[in-house]
Amino acid sequence: MVDNSPQQRPSSRFWQDASGRLTYMVDMNADRYKSVCNVIVSKFGLKEKSAINVDPLGEIVFQEFESDGKTISLDWDIWSGFMVTASTSQAEELVQQIETFIDSELKA
Repeated sequence: MVDNSPQQRPSSRFWQDASGRLTYMVDMNADRYKSVCNVIVSKFGLKEKSAINVDPLGEIVFQEFESDGKTISLDWDIWSGFMVTASTSQAEELVQQIETFIDSELKA
């Protein structure tokens, strides 16, 4: 059985996902997904690389963006909250910059 107690769930953290990609997660409601994405896209000059994808139940939302050949994904799901994932190791620094921005400017 998984321990879902608050001390076991970080409010914001980095980790390597199952594919080895650096992922930053922050607890955030789904209703903030689009506005937070818009702020991040504007702040970091990101360009859409894919259309927004939403699963039929609305439990998973994701979209890829790029800047200077570095691709990231801005995601949300009901289990993890808002996530920023580096598609390649070259994009990890961008993910870290976005984490700093979210923690200082958007986290509330």
